[in-house]
Amino acid sequence: MNPWEAGSEFQWLQLRKRSGKSVYQPEMRLYSCGRTALAGIIKYGMDCLGWRRLWIPSYYCPEVVATIRATGIRTNFYHDSPADAVEAPTDVSADDAILIVNYFGRKSRSDYAGVYALGIAVIEDHSHDPWSRWAIQSTAGHLVSSYRKTLPVPDGGVLWSNVGAPLPPQPKANKKAGSGVPEKIEAMLMKAMYLDGIIADKEGYLDLFNQAKQKLAEQTTPKDGGGEAISEISQAILNSFPWHSWRERRRTNYRHLRQQIPEWSDVEILEAQSRESYPFMLTLLFSARNKRDIVRKHLIENSVYPAVIWPLDEINEPWADEWARTLSGRILSIHCDGRYSLADMDKIAAILIRCLAS
Repeated sequence: MNPWEAGSEFQWLQLRKRSGKSVYQPEMRLYSCGRTALAGIIKYGMDCLGWRRLWIPSYYCPEVVATIRATGIRTNFYHDSPADAVEAPTDVSADDAILIVNYFGRKSRSDYAGVYALGIAVIEDHSHDPWSRWAIQSTAGHLVSSYRKTLPVPDGGVLWSNVGAPLPPQPKANKKAGSGVPEKIEAMLMKAMYLDGIIADKEGYLDLFNQAKQKLAEQTTPKDGGGEAISEISQAILNSFPWHSWRERRRTNYRHLRQQIPEWSDVEILEAQSRESYPFMLTLLFSARNKRDIVRKHLIENSVYPAVIWPLDEINEPWADEWARTLSGRILSIHCDGRYSLADMDKIAAILIRCLAS
């Protein structure tokens, strides 16, 4: 019997050429990852649009915050998180810009009415659902997404504007483009072979995934703000990937898994706030960190590898306030993307219920 597991990095998936709409459109700018796409528009905003300061949500990815700061823009933080309402900053200036995040694909544009009313430049991060109605209909000046978070590609990020706002040039391919991509592809292939029962050792591909992650983290933001280009192989996949059916399967999986999870006094499920939402994962919010950690441990022991987005409680940065750290220590997300079948969701649900009841 082949090994079974759920979560963690994407394995390599067999793709067939198809006709239809590509994942991306010609007017979009493709980068090696969401971080370089975000850095690209920030540098462009500083150089060409008069931006001097960027407001960042207090609950956000630490690696992305580091990338933002490396651009040289001044930063301030405003309160927002996946679990509560945004508090729009009050002391803004005309040369400010603000970053909004659609956490787990569960929020909507109306949640940020107070932010849009500030009248300053807006960047939206739609990495958890690049094809939401919000993302497609957004009137924000600039939008970014990390394709590698939602699609089985070794690298890839995108910058675009629905309203025709000026964009930096498309990054040119260079020797650094796709940094870590060969390691990532090999790791994805090896993981597929492991799940097919062809190889038995996980350590080899886990080490390659870590190498690829480290090389991606080492990417720098060029002084010209150009960023790094997406790899040719990821661009080819994006040209033919059936993203619509992949996204539909994610919502079907989410709903199938969600309806099997009963109410628990110590656990809240962070529900989608709109029936039109396609949640990124099934996200659980525990009453205390120790309870989260017990369930997390049991899930891993049963080959379900959940995600903590993001581990703010493990960093020592003053911008991550006490509320963000506490929330991070209580949150846990379970994958339900297009890799999985309804039978997989049934198995995950049985394991999760058993863990919650233990």
